[in-house]
Amino acid sequence: WIRIQMASFHTLAVDLFGSKCYHLELCSSDADIVVTLGPGMSPKVWLTELHDCVAASKAFTCKRKNKPRSDCLQTEFLGLPVDLKVIKNSRASDGACRSSDTLRYMIEQRLKQGNFDLKHRAILIFKLLCHHLHVTQHHWKPRAGKFKAVTLCYWAVAALDGVAVEGKTVADF
Repeated sequence: WIRIQMASFHTLAVDLFGSKCYHLELCSSDADIVVTLGPGMSPKVWLTELHDCVAASKAFTCKRKNKPRSDCLQTEFLGLPVDLKVIKNSRASDGACRSSDTLRYMIEQRLKQGNFDLKHRAILIFKLLCHHLHVTQHHWKPRAGKFKAVTLCYWAVAALDGVAVEGKTVADF
């Protein structure tokens, strides 16, 4: 949809970032989509045109009521919260993408080494509990002293790195 609607822009990539990218999404997780524009493309102009496309589409059902962000479009597509972020040239130039990519790399390396499956599930359960208890920020709500979920996931990965797995179940973590 994005590539078709925004065909007049040189788009290098349309990818995921956030929890779906680093394999720790909850069923309530939004879809964080990053669009990487080629050289000479204006993210501000791209977002303005995207706003117009979304406003004209019946598939997008909700617009953020707070002050709109200048770096991304936050909406709902068929009821699913979606953040559409636009960047220039490289994912490495954006903090949100960099933190997602680094955490994904950390988790994938540990999964390849083996003995991380139980810890991975334990981190997901920990994240779910933190989300349910409102320890983490919820979609489109101000942070107000709450943690970002990615921060808690980094902490959980680091904390579990020092824990032995042999003879344990997910509940032991």
